Amino acid sequence: MQGGEKLADLFWSLRLFQTDAQTEAFLDELTGLETAQTISFMNAHAVNLAARDPEFFAALAGSDVLLRDGIGVKIGCRRLGLDPGLNLNGTDLIPRMLDRFKGKPIAVFGAEAEWLEKATGILRGKGHHQIIALDGFQPEEAYLAAAREAGPALIVMAMGMPKQERLAARLKTDLAAQGVPAVIVNGGAIVDFIAGKVIRAPAWIRSIGMEWAYRLAQEPARLAERYLIGNVTFLLRTARFQALRRPDKAA
Repeated sequence: MQGGEKLADLFWSLRLFQTDAQTEAFLDELTGLETAQTISFMNAHAVNLAARDPEFFAALAGSDVLLRDGIGVKIGCRRLGLDPGLNLNGTDLIPRMLDRFKGKPIAVFGAEAEWLEKATGILRGKGHHQIIALDGFQPEEAYLAAAREAGPALIVMAMGMPKQERLAARLKTDLAAQGVPAVIVNGGAIVDFIAGKVIRAPAWIRSIGMEWAYRLAQEPARLAERYLIGNVTFLLRTARFQALRRPDKAA
């Protein structure tokens, strides 16, 4: 199990944006990368998983870009003296990423076949005409082989934590060895959102950081442990962060 100092290292490695202009500049940079890179989102659930799963911790820590997702990590940042900046969750950011890669080959890996088909149909309607898609129930080698063959500029992982981060790390190593400069982004339920299986919370709920409560109301059986028990666990895990503050990183 990872201790408080190791978990704090994840927070120190976050790439925090203070303005939308900074976010836009970052998105613009992605189309000019010269090697494969991974982008991950860290929320309270991810921190809890990383605390008890060393392999997932390594995959998250090894992401080239780690972004803050949610009010929980905002609280953790504050406890460390970090300015948490903008909330950059995958559901909002990945569509903006996809816009940057319009006209380029992309891959979408994950989700159930029915919803993946609906999502890719919607993406084609928005101008993404070069899409390779595999549902989330294939052997890992199938995704590696598909990525090698297609050489996508953007790979959207939609398998959920921790599976997607582990596979993304393998994809990055494999594609980097071939000189394929793919952006590999871990998107969780992004396919379900695009396809309409899961409905976003109203904007006002998102603006106050309570989208998690809206999702809990939609899927109580699946998400109760993650949010009700998980959020309390996260707050306890980060309770000692004030003692781990680093003056050179203070907001």
